[in-house]
Amino acid sequence: MERILRRYFPLAVLFQHFPMACLANIETNIATDQSALVAFKEHILSDPYLVLEDNWTANTSVCDWIGVTCGIQHHRVTALNISFTGLTGSIPPHLGNLYFLVSLDLSGNNFLENLSRLRRLRSLEIFRHGKIPEVMGDLQNLRVLNLQYNPLTGSIPSIIFNISALEIIVLSGNNLPGNLPPDMCNDLPSLTGLYLTSNKFNGQLPSNLTACSVIQLLSLSSNEFSGQIPTEYGALKKLEGLYLARNSLIGFCAESVAPVSLRTTVAGISLFLGHLLILIG
Repeated sequence: MERILRRYFPLAVLFQHFPMACLANIETNIATDQSALVAFKEHILSDPYLVLEDNWTANTSVCDWIGVTCGIQHHRVTALNISFTGLTGSIPPHLGNLYFLVSLDLSGNNFLENLSRLRRLRSLEIFRHGKIPEVMGDLQNLRVLNLQYNPLTGSIPSIIFNISALEIIVLSGNNLPGNLPPDMCNDLPSLTGLYLTSNKFNGQLPSNLTACSVIQLLSLSSNEFSGQIPTEYGALKKLEGLYLARNSLIGFCAESVAPVSLRTTVAGISLFLGHLLILIG
């Protein structure tokens, strides 16, 4: 069973400690963050459960607002998580004034996003329709990109694979088609998890995924891949889980484990070979 992203990569590791601002500046900084979030609230078109209407008020500190996390030392907004609250609206550019914001989770809502000013983000989870916007390639500090279970279409913009800080990419449960770029790992030296389950990717598995040398979990099941499983995957010494079920694959698992012939079956088969879990079928 695939690991849940939040357990695999807890957001706590994303929050960095910044020097505490002097007392004279703290109130101004909090006011700046509050103004940004008020502007965000004003761009909400529908709040059916009154999540922001009843909780984001001037009577309480912005750090006590639902979904808002502030840093202990610097007392600035570091994370915003209002996922699955039924909100509809747009992301205003004012959100870029949240200077210390490193984690944004708007999944399970319906937003028209403007991400161009959020370049400090390290974790992004969002719900969107249509294609993955090219502007996401500007978020060069991203470590976690989670767009799972969206009605996404079109190919993955190649610029996504140029975000060298990325450690986890989650695009499972979409309608993304086509081949995986053969050079997708060239600029992802820190990638530890790639989740592409339940899409429409096809063609052969790229052999140069070995360039993602520290990858620990590779989930490619429920796609339309065909051909042989590259023996080069045996060079992935950090790999702990390889999920290939519900494709049309044949060949050998890896050179570094006992050769196992694979073929498509109705049900997935779990094989434990040393420390490596391989799900095929």
